[in-house]
Amino acid sequence: MTEIVTWYIHGLSGKEVPETFDDLFERSRRRSIPVDVLMRTNKWDSLIRENLQETSPGFIRLGAMAKTKRGIATGANNFFHISQTMADAHQIRSDVLVPCVGRAADVGGFEFTKDDFCNLVRNKRRSLLVLFGDTLTDPELAYIEKGEAAGFKNRYLLAARHPWYSMETQSPAPIWAAVFGRKGLRFIRNKANALTLTTFHCVYPIDSSQYFSDALTLCLNVPSIQASARAHTRVYGGGLLKFEPKDLLEIQVPDLRNVSVKTLRRLALEHNRIVTESRNKNEDCIDWVAAEAAVQSAAKEASLFSPG
Repeated sequence: MTEIVTWYIHGLSGKEVPETFDDLFERSRRRSIPVDVLMRTNKWDSLIRENLQETSPGFIRLGAMAKTKRGIATGANNFFHISQTMADAHQIRSDVLVPCVGRAADVGGFEFTKDDFCNLVRNKRRSLLVLFGDTLTDPELAYIEKGEAAGFKNRYLLAARHPWYSMETQSPAPIWAAVFGRKGLRFIRNKANALTLTTFHCVYPIDSSQYFSDALTLCLNVPSIQASARAHTRVYGGGLLKFEPKDLLEIQVPDLRNVSVKTLRRLALEHNRIVTESRNKNEDCIDWVAAEAAVQSAAKEASLFSPG
C-alpha cells in the first residue's frame, strides 16, 4: 500500500449534515495521501484538509493576539473547590478563598459577571478555590488532616507538590473557552475576574482593555469563525468535540491590533447585544447578522493597514 484515499467535508454544522451516504459522498472532497507522508505527520487533519482554510485578508491566527493555557488542575476538586457553605462549616478564612468556576453548567451564554458568581454562592454551588498559604489556623489544619486521611496527598498531581495542599497559581483569564462537548466551541467573557478549573481553557489577549476583550470574544463566537474553527477540532467517541489550548491559537480572527478604537467599541457593543439576547432567549434564536457584518467590516479595515 503506497497511499491512503480520504474524503473530507469542511465546516458543516449539525443542521447541515447530509441525510444519506450518497449526499455525504457527493459533498465531500477526495484526496490521496502517500503513506510515508502520513507516517511522519503528527496531525493528519491538515493533510486531509489541504488548503481549505487559507487566511483571508484582514484575518490572522488567534496566537498573534493572545496566549492560551488550560484551567487549573487541582488534583482533588472535592477538597480544593468548595462552596461558601462548606468553607463556613470548616472555618476556612475568606482570605484564602478565591472565586473559581468548575463546571460548564454553571456558566450560561457568552458572559460571566459578578452577579452570576454571586448567584452560584447563593445557590450553594462549589464556587471557591482554596489557596492555603504558609499560615494556617487550627480549623484549616484540621481540614488538611481530613484530606490526608482521605488519601489526597498520595494522588499523582498532589504527591508532586510541596506541601501537597499547595495550589498552582494562575491569573484570571479575560476570556474562557468551553471546548469539550457536542455543540462545539463557546467563548465566555469573564467579567467576574474569576479563576476556572480545567472545564475551560483560558485566553489571555495581548491587549487587556475591556473593549479589546469584548471585541475578541464576539469575533470568536460569530458563526462564520466558529465554522472555520471546526478544522482544528479533535473528535472523540460519541461525537464529542474538543480543542487543546494550542489548537485555539490556530483559529483565524480579524486582526484587532490594526483597527480603530471606534471599531473595537462597535464590536464590543455587538458583544453586549449578543450577551443580552442569549440571556433572554434560546441561543439558537440569536440574530447574528449585525455581529457578522461588524466582524467582516473589522477584517476589511485590518486588511487596509499598511505598516510604515
